[in-house]
Amino acid sequence: MRCRSSICSNRPAQTILSLGADVLLVLGHDDCGAVKTAIDVADGKMPAGEFAPLTDPIQPAVAEARRTGATGPALLHEAIAANVRLVVAALPAMASGLAQAVQAGKLTIRGGVLTLSSGKIDLLD
Repeated sequence: MRCRSSICSNRPAQTILSLGADVLLVLGHDDCGAVKTAIDVADGKMPAGEFAPLTDPIQPAVAEARRTGATGPALLHEAIAANVRLVVAALPAMASGLAQAVQAGKLTIRGGVLTLSSGKIDLLD
C-alpha cells in the first residue's frame, strides 16, 4: 500500500483493515523529493505553485524540524522524520476504521525512515 507524502485517502485504510493487518508502518525515505521541495518552498527558493498540494501538508514537518536547530542535510533528515511522525499521529483521524482498530488494540501504527542505499529502516519513537 502506498500513499504519497502525507496525502492519503480512506481507500488504503479500508484495504488495511480488510487484510487484517495488525501493524501499519508509515515509511519515509532519506531522499524524499517532496520534503526537499517543501524545504525549498519554505526557504523561498521556489514558489509552491503546482507543487502546493504536495508541499503544503509537509510544511508543519519542516517547521518542526527547524525548531530542532537542524540545517542542511540534517534539516532534510529531521523534516522527513517529523513528517512521518505527523502522518502516524494523523492517520487514525483520516479513517474512522483505523481509529477504532487502534483504540481496540487491533492495530498499531508505527513510523520509520528508510535509507535507500542500504535498505535499512530506522523505526521512530
